[in-house]
Amino acid sequence: MKQIIIRKKRKNTSEVAADLEMIEKLAGYGLTDESIANVLGVTPHQIWLAKNTHRALAEALKAGRDKADKNVIETLYRKAIGYEKKEIQYFKLKDFVNGVTVTKYYQPDLSAIIFWLKNRRPEEWKEIIESSSSNINEKDLKQLFKLSAERMKECI
Repeated sequence: MKQIIIRKKRKNTSEVAADLEMIEKLAGYGLTDESIANVLGVTPHQIWLAKNTHRALAEALKAGRDKADKNVIETLYRKAIGYEKKEIQYFKLKDFVNGVTVTKYYQPDLSAIIFWLKNRRPEEWKEIIESSSSNINEKDLKQLFKLSAERMKECI
């Protein structure tokens, strides 16, 4: 268990020992530097100073955030393409309870697909409609949505 020392105040010599594994887990749960500082009982500025002084602290924060980002990316991707998940369903027959493993299929989620495409291919899937006139007629708008729907079908 690696620890680093973070000074609480400049004039006072009180210090706090910070466990790097704990800091990495906190960053992995999505806590900001300010929230981590609150947990440790120091100010966000002291965390910033410690990151610049102790390379291990900066690496622990980055590693935790990278793990969290990776998990979110994998989850978003699975949700966008659809996935299967094994679950146990329990059935009661008179006085007997039986558990059966069932594979459930979760269909692709349109919101996840749109979010993925807008962020991965913004030049093709941007939402901004460039027009010299603020009056877009309904026919043009329907045509635009039809083209977008056809483009999504091609990607799936």
